[in-house]
Amino acid sequence: FQLPFWVQPLPPAGRQQLLHGLLTDSVRAPGDAVGPDRHASQPGGLHVGDPEKELVEAMLLRHGTEVRLDTSPLTLTPADLAFFETLAPLLGDTPRRIKRFVNTCQLLFAMAPPLSPQGGFPPDRAVVSLIAAISEGLPTVASYLLPALEAPTQVSLGAFLQSCPGAAADERERLSTWLAEHAQWQNVRLQSLGIRLDMIRRLRFDKPAALPAADPVSQP
Repeated sequence: FQLPFWVQPLPPAGRQQLLHGLLTDSVRAPGDAVGPDRHASQPGGLHVGDPEKELVEAMLLRHGTEVRLDTSPLTLTPADLAFFETLAPLLGDTPRRIKRFVNTCQLLFAMAPPLSPQGGFPPDRAVVSLIAAISEGLPTVASYLLPALEAPTQVSLGAFLQSCPGAAADERERLSTWLAEHAQWQNVRLQSLGIRLDMIRRLRFDKPAALPAADPVSQP
C-alpha cells in the first residue's frame, strides 16, 4: 500500500542545489577515464580465497568482464552541469520531480548515437535537457510546445511563448523569466529543438497523442 507524504515545496535555489547534488558525480573533466578503466589505477580491490577465485574466473570466462555494453553512463562536462542548474526554475517543486528529470536525461543521454556537448548553438545536449525540463516541469506549456516542434515552421521559441495563452499563466511566466535570463535561446527556431522528441513524449505521464506504428512482424 502507499501512504501520501507531503513535503515543503522546493524554492528555485533548493532545486538547483538538489540538481547539483544528483549530477556532480557524473561530471568528468576532458580526458578522464569513463567506464571499466576508470578505476584501473586505483589501489585496493576485492580479495577472495582460492575457491571463490576459481568461481569468479569461471564466471568472467563465461560472461566476460564487460557489463551493459549497449548503454553508456551519464557523463557531463562542467558546462553541462552549469546548464542543468539553470533549468532548476523550470522544474517541479518536489524532489521526486527533480529526480525524475535527472533519470529522464540519463536515459536520453545514454541513447545512441551520442549527443555532442559542443558544436553550433544550441548544442544537442542542451536542447534535449531544456525540452525534457519543460516536459517535466511545465506540462501545460509542453502540451503546446511538443506538437509545435514537429510542425514545419520558422517560429522562434520566444515567439511561440507569446502564442500559447492556453497554457498555465505561472508556467508561461517561469519560462518567460528563463528566456529573459538566457536571451540567446529566444531566437532559436522550434525546428531545431525536436531532438529525441519521440522519446521525450513517451517518457511523459500524459499519454502521447499518437505513437509510431509498430514494425510488422515477419512470419516464417
